[in-house]
Amino acid sequence: MLVILDTGHSFFKAVFIYFFEEFDLWLSSYFALIFLGVVVFIVQKIYLKTFSFIGVLKYMGRKLLSLVLVCLAVVLQKIIPMEMSFREITLLFLVINQSLEILKYADKIVPVPKKVTEALEKLQQTNEKDNSENVKRDE
Repeated sequence: MLVILDTGHSFFKAVFIYFFEEFDLWLSSYFALIFLGVVVFIVQKIYLKTFSFIGVLKYMGRKLLSLVLVCLAVVLQKIIPMEMSFREITLLFLVINQSLEILKYADKIVPVPKKVTEALEKLQQTNEKDNSENVKRDE
């Protein structure tokens, strides 16, 4: 039985290393932010009395999809022979995005400084404006 567990552990470790390369500061920070984001999301939904298990599953699904993006960046980094750091750039973007998302959810629970709230609203309005322009161009 111990051999089976050791083989399974070795297999999953090899798969993890292949798809995520190494467990460095960027990846551990992103995993920590995902965990914190899930906790803050659940607390916010409970506080606003809009909690649903399906909503939490959708949120976790989005986070799983972001991890797939990291895997894709690692594979691209291995395929393209140039010295480009797709993985680090992707993780940097995801860490910043997750931090902003946590701030957005925490804004509904605890008081956040007014300047931070205004900056988040401005960023969201700019993002929505860019998205609507992209949709119009695609049509």
